[in-house]
Amino acid sequence: MDFDLQISQYLFQLGRALPAMVVPFLAVALIWLLFAFALYRANQRPAPADKILFLARVGVAAVLGFLFNGLLAYFYFRARPFVDLGFTPLISEPMFLKSFPSDHAAVSWAVAAIIFFDNKTSGYWAGIAAGFICLGRVLSGVHYVGDVLFGAGLGIIIAGLVFKYLPSGNFYFRAGRPRGE
Repeated sequence: MDFDLQISQYLFQLGRALPAMVVPFLAVALIWLLFAFALYRANQRPAPADKILFLARVGVAAVLGFLFNGLLAYFYFRARPFVDLGFTPLISEPMFLKSFPSDHAAVSWAVAAIIFFDNKTSGYWAGIAAGFICLGRVLSGVHYVGDVLFGAGLGIIIAGLVFKYLPSGNFYFRAGRPRGE
């Protein structure tokens, strides 16, 4: 039995031992709180253009994480653990039966990394939330550990590229308009 499966099976069993609301909160609801935190961080910015830039980076990174995951799943299909191992997941069965890579992991880590690149302290908290989202996905039985690790890595790489290549600073000044307009 491989290492990924051994760790995943241990976490599937642990998920069943936790209080009933813990795993669904981590696996499903926490990602919405992470997005709310990104909105809060955007609102902390003084200039409207900076708010838009921050939200654009968050949105582009999240969407690209989701799209790249779909592309990878097209070339490498891995069934979800509850399908392979024949048990009932602790959350409602996901719409797609692909397990690899985890969309939730890619999106949550893309958002957390954008927050981190913007503000380290807030980024640490966002990273903790993204880590718990990944843990919840495994505890619930809808992903293997390898699925969330790969998704997380992909999300971080995409966020780094988005942060690097989307413009920074004041939009108006960068567009050649003098300050104050």
